[in-house]
Amino acid sequence: MATIAINGSCIAVTCETRVLAVYMKEPKLHVLELPSSPQSETKNGQKESGTIESKPLNAYMMGLDVSRCNRWLAVSSSDKQLCLWDTINWTFVSSRSLVRAADKIKFSPSSDNVTVADKSGDVYLFSVMEPNKEGVLLLGHLSMLLDVLMSDDERYIITCDRDEKIRVSHFPNAYNIQSYCLGHTEFVSCLSFLPHNKAVLVSGSGDGSVKFWNYESGILIGDLVCPLQNAKESESSENTKAAFISDNKIEEDNLSITGEMTSAVMHISCCKYNTSSLVGVSLVHFKGCLLYKVIGDLSNFSYSMMQQVVFQTEPWDINLSAEGILWYLSCNEKNPLNFVYFDTSGKMSDSEQSGKVSDTVSLVNSYNECFTQTAISERVCVLYKRKFDNVQEYLERKKLRLSS
Repeated sequence: MATIAINGSCIAVTCETRVLAVYMKEPKLHVLELPSSPQSETKNGQKESGTIESKPLNAYMMGLDVSRCNRWLAVSSSDKQLCLWDTINWTFVSSRSLVRAADKIKFSPSSDNVTVADKSGDVYLFSVMEPNKEGVLLLGHLSMLLDVLMSDDERYIITCDRDEKIRVSHFPNAYNIQSYCLGHTEFVSCLSFLPHNKAVLVSGSGDGSVKFWNYESGILIGDLVCPLQNAKESESSENTKAAFISDNKIEEDNLSITGEMTSAVMHISCCKYNTSSLVGVSLVHFKGCLLYKVIGDLSNFSYSMMQQVVFQTEPWDINLSAEGILWYLSCNEKNPLNFVYFDTSGKMSDSEQSGKVSDTVSLVNSYNECFTQTAISERVCVLYKRKFDNVQEYLERKKLRLSS
């Protein structure tokens, strides 16, 4: 598995045990590795005899984020560490212990703190300015947390979990709950704000839907079910990064929006485009990305599908950057990181090439052997709840008893 985080010109990618970071302004690859586990040190900070100096073999990167100011990079690891780097000179700043392993970490908009959502349902706040200070418990859910988000004015912290709930809490007094956004029927996997209207929250779920909310009131203002189409690669697709299918193609194929033709939404990425927003959606079992255009405000809201972008393999992660680039990571043995451009009309086009972007991609892909070939579906299946029918067997026994 691998994740990608982009802020400004800084691009960071996790590949199992490393973080590959690049500034596009002057492409140079920085390879960051986990420090030795804190459990291997004694109370006075000295290494215990017989301990291994390097990171444990089973430790790998999980959560990743780059601060909005481009100054900090944070990573959470499977051995319950939160690591912080200074991207000015790429120096390691600190490593702090987590109570539980965490997939999702996010910098606050001011870049002063890091929020960590762990697998036990708790959110901790870690200071960036005091890099050795322990985390403070903000809030807790009764289910596994899958994403965390903070509003630009830092008034609210928004969390989603495996129990179909989206909770909007005040920050930093998270015991004061503003609203719940309820409507998904499966786990809520990802959250994002619309760039052109930050009052609108976007959520993706295992039920195959993307919903738009007035999150302060908890009111649903838009709901779409993502169609799933198994993309067939053309004969020439081996030499191209992505293929493109227009709205007309989707209509011709008569794609259904029933449960049989949808799949879990795994990633949502948004970017501003003129006075509207573009929303990219990746699905489990789909080799590509669905691109939607969203316009309007809370009182006059609409959306439409622009096109499907078809990849050669199922993506691990996607990211729409403000420069008009769709970045995607996939289990491609030779080129895990790829990109495609928007053209002037907002459609996708791979005709334009940028030297700096291409150089950045080449630097990351030089470490292609470090990317583990893991399917997204293996990670998602554990999030669905198993339903047990403990009444049917009783009814059959009762029917048999009455008949005799």
